[in-house]
Amino acid sequence: MSVVSDFLINRQSHVNLDEPAPSEAVIQRIYHMAMRAPDHAQLKPCRFLLVEGEDRERLGAVFRDATLRAKPDASDEQLERAARLPLRAPLLVVIVARVVTHPKVPEVEQLMSAGCSAFALILGLEAEGYGAVWRTGELCYDRDVMDALGLSTDERLVGFVYAGTPSETLKSKTITMPDIHSRVTYWPKV
Repeated sequence: MSVVSDFLINRQSHVNLDEPAPSEAVIQRIYHMAMRAPDHAQLKPCRFLLVEGEDRERLGAVFRDATLRAKPDASDEQLERAARLPLRAPLLVVIVARVVTHPKVPEVEQLMSAGCSAFALILGLEAEGYGAVWRTGELCYDRDVMDALGLSTDERLVGFVYAGTPSETLKSKTITMPDIHSRVTYWPKV
């Protein structure tokens, strides 16, 4: 098995992330990796917004307000939890897809390309010795959140990638794979 195969088979998301965040040099390398994602017609639909330092608290206020608008009866605990979400890691990378009208590339392909860029970004972070986790949830699809982040109406929020230094070593976990015959068949089936 190659080093790359072993890396892909054993990768895990890191949810407990501390300082330091990746350096600017590492971030630049990782963006180059993320831009190599499959991309029909080379539209490059993905862009990234970095949120770090005190700006994470400002984003937390946006999350808190959006939660309150969506759930007027939300408890103080739910609102505080929403406000703390961006503080889970020293760096938050907001993955944005700009969807354009194209005769050969439907919206779904552009979103999938942006999703591949997000995964490549995560793999790049892990290859550089950092940890990452990709999160979505209701706030990811909230138009008020998108507006606060400055997204235009032709952009979609694909997810939030939290990045930093893993605060613990993950135990190697065995992932139960489904029976290959239930997931892979040949066509036409004879």
